[in-house]
Amino acid sequence: MADRVLHLAEPVCASSGYELVDVRFVMEQGGWVIRVFIDRVDERPVDLDDCERVSRELSALFDVEDPIPHAYSLEVSSPGIDRPLRTAAHFRRFVGATAKITMAVPVPVPSGERRNFRGVIVAVEPPGCVDAEAIILVDVDAVTADQGDPARAFRIRLADVDQARLVPDWDAVMHPNPKPGKQPKPGKQSNKQSKSKGAKAPVGTAGGHAAGAGPGPHGAPTGAHDGAPAGQPGNPGTHDGDGHGADPAQDA
Repeated sequence: MADRVLHLAEPVCASSGYELVDVRFVMEQGGWVIRVFIDRVDERPVDLDDCERVSRELSALFDVEDPIPHAYSLEVSSPGIDRPLRTAAHFRRFVGATAKITMAVPVPVPSGERRNFRGVIVAVEPPGCVDAEAIILVDVDAVTADQGDPARAFRIRLADVDQARLVPDWDAVMHPNPKPGKQPKPGKQSNKQSKSKGAKAPVGTAGGHAAGAGPGPHGAPTGAHDGAPAGQPGNPGTHDGDGHGADPAQDA
């Protein structure tokens, strides 16, 4: 089901100048949640206005396309410093960084089987390959980028990866090295998150409400907005529907 949302949302984000980094569909205590992570293609930081804009556009799209056959919440946020890695391009961009990778099923390794890997991204092979063909080389024995060794790295098929994220370098985050002659700008990076709450309208009707846009149907408030420091979750955002049909099992 997350793949269906990804297919619908990706062109909408691209047309507005955003990269759809990842989509996650999870069950939480309050119900089903669709998490959408976006980044700006111009490499400027994602702010709350960006998240609100995408949230409005996706809410309207989902009301028309109806990809989720039951009640759900929609969260739109920046990737954060522990950003998801979904495509071969994502892994290429962060060669030399440390990532945590979880496989969909355990994969054979010399010592038996293994599902979780944490190590330095050494390379992506073959060069210029599509996602379905990509092999990620991960050195679990390396601590820093210069220690990454392709000869001892595990070779992981991207198609077999369930999810992957960067492991934040907290020392670099807490003690950044500004460029010579420049002073660091005041403030701090945030993992922005937008949320909207309303009732899901019938197919063909844009019934979703952007956060802060006023009360939704049945007098329900549309919700508020909040952000949290990078690497920390923001307050959950919602775009609730009235739901119909049985709850599906969570996507693998």
